[in-house]
Amino acid sequence: MKRILTSKIFLMVLTLLPVLLLMGMIYGFSAQPGEKSMETSGEVVDIVLDVTEPELEQKPIEEQEIIISNTQFWVRKTAHFSEFCALGFFLALHCLLWSKRFYPLFAGLIGVLYAVSDELHQMKVGSRTPQIRDVLIDSTGVFFGIVILVLLYALIKHILSSRKIQKKA
Repeated sequence: MKRILTSKIFLMVLTLLPVLLLMGMIYGFSAQPGEKSMETSGEVVDIVLDVTEPELEQKPIEEQEIIISNTQFWVRKTAHFSEFCALGFFLALHCLLWSKRFYPLFAGLIGVLYAVSDELHQMKVGSRTPQIRDVLIDSTGVFFGIVILVLLYALIKHILSSRKIQKKA
């Protein structure tokens, strides 16, 4: 019994680590002033534009600005979605150890609350503004991550139950 309890505690700590690391990373990104945040995403935008718009410099300046602005928007929002998707996945994995029935609900609630707190945190950072749209994008990412884990968990359960049936036959 003691060994099972120790294993469960170990798994809880192990699954909590990526949650805390992701929350810390998200907090760190949100703590960056607007200029630093734009600079960071600007590096990714440059890479994306090198691939998708190799002849950007030959286009009129106004068109270049529109393309750069649109690309910057999509890069930033994709980053929001992706980091919160990973958070949702690992929150669901951690919550699964607490409740096999309600883990998606618990993970979703925690993830959405963190998305809201992330935007509220930006109110205290210079040249950053909280946006409801970002909460929606972040929350969608959380739910997408949860869905991935739910499907993966269902698949693993199905495979394991199939193996048990095969061993009995």
